[in-house]
Amino acid sequence: MSYSPTRDLTDGEKLDLILNQLAGMETRLTALESQVANGPCPPLDQVIRETVQARDALNERMDKLEGRLNKIEQEVRLFGRKMEIFNEELLELLRGHREVEDRLSDIERNRR
Repeated sequence: MSYSPTRDLTDGEKLDLILNQLAGMETRLTALESQVANGPCPPLDQVIRETVQARDALNERMDKLEGRLNKIEQEVRLFGRKMEIFNEELLELLRGHREVEDRLSDIERNRR
């Protein structure tokens, strides 16, 4: 058989023990209910506030970075267009150079 701590108590003493334990639980429950009624605990409010501030700061930084990235993309496109123009002009110069070389070769052949 197992040992029961209330084995030696009278029925009245057992009832008093139960009522005292219920009163203690009632006190604890009332304290918890008042905490819940007062809203979330201050540390949670602080965490939420700091999280919102961090999110806002990150959004601001992302907006700035996006603006800078857009400017860089525009500059890269402009540079690409300038390179295309440069290549076209270079090819035109090479064609002109070949024509001059061909004419010079023709002149030199005719002189001999």
